[in-house]
Amino acid sequence: MTPKTAAAPSAVMEDLPMTVLQDRLADILLETGPRKTGELVTAVNHKAVTLKLAKHALKSSSRFTQTSDRKWDLAGRWEAPDYPFEEVLESLVKSAGRPLSAETLGREMGKILGRDPEVMAETVLKFASDSSHFTIVGETEFGLSGWLLDTDYDRPEDVIYYNFLDEELIEHYRPAAAALDWETDPAAAAVQLVLEGKDPVPFKVAAYFGWEAQRDYFDPAEMLTALWQDEEVAMSSSLVLYRRDREKELLNALKALEASLAEEVEEEEEAEEAPPEVTESDIAEMRRAILEKGDVCRIEDLILQTFELEKGEKAYEPTEKSIVEHLRHDIQVLWLGAGRFAPAGAIPGHVLEIPASLIIPEYDFATPDGERFDLEMEPAGLESSLAKEIHLPIVQDVGDEDPPERPEKRPMRADCVLKYHHKQEGTFPLAQLPEGLFAPEPAVQQISIRHDGNTYEVWVNLDTRLIYGLGPLYEALGLPIAGGLFHLNATEDWDVFDLDYSGETDEMTAVAPARLLELLQLKDEADNERLPTFEVMCRLLERQSSGMSYPHLFVEVNLIRRVSRMLVASILSGYPCFTRQPRTGLWVFDPKKKDQGFQKSKRKYVVKEY
Repeated sequence: MTPKTAAAPSAVMEDLPMTVLQDRLADILLETGPRKTGELVTAVNHKAVTLKLAKHALKSSSRFTQTSDRKWDLAGRWEAPDYPFEEVLESLVKSAGRPLSAETLGREMGKILGRDPEVMAETVLKFASDSSHFTIVGETEFGLSGWLLDTDYDRPEDVIYYNFLDEELIEHYRPAAAALDWETDPAAAAVQLVLEGKDPVPFKVAAYFGWEAQRDYFDPAEMLTALWQDEEVAMSSSLVLYRRDREKELLNALKALEASLAEEVEEEEEAEEAPPEVTESDIAEMRRAILEKGDVCRIEDLILQTFELEKGEKAYEPTEKSIVEHLRHDIQVLWLGAGRFAPAGAIPGHVLEIPASLIIPEYDFATPDGERFDLEMEPAGLESSLAKEIHLPIVQDVGDEDPPERPEKRPMRADCVLKYHHKQEGTFPLAQLPEGLFAPEPAVQQISIRHDGNTYEVWVNLDTRLIYGLGPLYEALGLPIAGGLFHLNATEDWDVFDLDYSGETDEMTAVAPARLLELLQLKDEADNERLPTFEVMCRLLERQSSGMSYPHLFVEVNLIRRVSRMLVASILSGYPCFTRQPRTGLWVFDPKKKDQGFQKSKRKYVVKEY
């Protein structure tokens, strides 16, 4: 069997950044114990080290193992206690990737074997000192003897062959090595070779130059010790020497490496087993995180924290589905739709009720003689065009809408026309939106609306049929008093929407500032004189001789007082003083017919009198 040859300089350089990262991860685990990937990324504290890269570094090395609670640890710590003592000890040093003191090894062996760490440290010191598998580094640290250059041969070609070296690699470094004094101090010469050259240097290549110069006097263990302890040169677990001050630069190289690893990482994810089992302890951990935050938590953050899965990974979607199913029935937390949760009681109180200004009150406008002018009919009594127009979204509102019917396919866009009273309250009625735009449950949801680089968190209540918390968005958009037209676009996420607004207004519902002043004046008259809605409509149309469409009239009446669409349509249909122009479709008022009263033929359709 032909021994493997050492890597070429370019390959050494290519592999070194990942090895340096793995060494950093091993050092952290050695000091702290098992950690999740995210915790390790935080501890490394380098912008080039992402969660995906760290995962790859851990999964691709036999030095690490993942525990049952999805934390990472040094593989050597998980050797079975009934394994031979020497094998467990050797595995610990391999996992660490660097020499370990007898004290450290004693502590680790004590945990594995359930023995006193001080007693085990003494045992390690005696055992490793006499074992051919270990080499002493310094006074009480131990590395593996396999790290040393094997010098049991006389001929250079044998040393090269049995140490798995490559003559081409040695010759690459020889020009620079030839100018150094290897005979006096091989370790010092190796340090110079690293500091003055542009490439990292494999330790065994440097040791080979030392052996060439000193032959029988060369001590590979002494050289190893000197280099491990050097302040300017570092040695990786792959026994490659590099400038210690280049560590950050090497980690920066991982940015480019991540791109080349993307396809490989995807293949790894494809090959992964089924999604992690969601246990009761996992749910308890998430519940605790939600309660401690005291505000809305997103499922992607909880999954990242608990399972270290990111959106887009193969196991993410089924894991999300499982967790939502668990948490949505948890009495201590609230499910707010999609992947949002909050502590029980976290929903703002105003989101659970309809603002008083939006509720259509019960009116009583009877004259002293008991006569009532506001008569509401059933649809059969309406003028034919009005019987259709009462179903237009623009005249429907909270508490006054057709029974919603959810379509099979989700609508992905909604045209939203803002009315005055909703602009004042920072709300919007679901009655004006296509049914199915929002998820069918839960009853109260939080959604994000994105516009112009900003995100607004608002509330949707399917029971009250309102969206709440839109005031800051309305202000940012600079919407007019009434009739502002914006568009809400759904995304693949049920809780995220994109908003478009280009200054458009809806002609049927737009109210100019001057007109608003007139309407507010009429509102004062109506309130002070207790005018019935019939009289309000007479005065409105009297001042608009060209006439008004039913939707426009309805909007203006509702600026004066909140009334139903059926009442406005019934008054228009029941009184002869109101007629619809066949050519324009607009409603006009004839003051000469005002006193004719409600049509007798329509009285059979009256269902309510105000």
